[in-house]
Amino acid sequence: MLVENDADVNFCNYRKQSPLCAASEEDHLDIVFYLKESDSDINLCDMNGRSPFLASIQTGHFNIVKLLVDNGCKINTQSTGKIFPLSYALMQGSVEIASFLIQKGADYNMQNEYGETSIQLALWKNHTEILHQIIALENKNKPQSGNCKLYQLLVNCISLKYYRKPFVVQMNTEKLKD
Repeated sequence: MLVENDADVNFCNYRKQSPLCAASEEDHLDIVFYLKESDSDINLCDMNGRSPFLASIQTGHFNIVKLLVDNGCKINTQSTGKIFPLSYALMQGSVEIASFLIQKGADYNMQNEYGETSIQLALWKNHTEILHQIIALENKNKPQSGNCKLYQLLVNCISLKYYRKPFVVQMNTEKLKD
């Protein structure tokens, strides 16, 4: 009713959070769809640099992530803390969302403020299915050098200044050939 009476769909609350961001965070798919159809800014961030897209990733709402991506949200934008959506999904353990973002072209080589990439986070979190997906993409995009990508990833992880807990990755080499 408010929208029909020309209410501003991008009006933000005291935390500078838009209605779309709040609906995305709370998994209100019907409201997200309605606000999107009412020309709500899908990339508008709150005071912490969190867009509706990042809010839906943080709370693991895949259907909202999909809706926002399919309607043009910026999938490689970073929050104020230099966290990228793909990295956020991996840190949250949302493998389904991470896989979807990679399929939609998320850049897994972007670095956060500590120089870590999403690939390294996938290694540390032992998300082997994401690593398989990345290696398959590398093989498809660069057939001559794709199999070297895993070696490069491991070297990069070992050479990081900020050491994290040891990781164990078990990969089937047959899947690397895909």
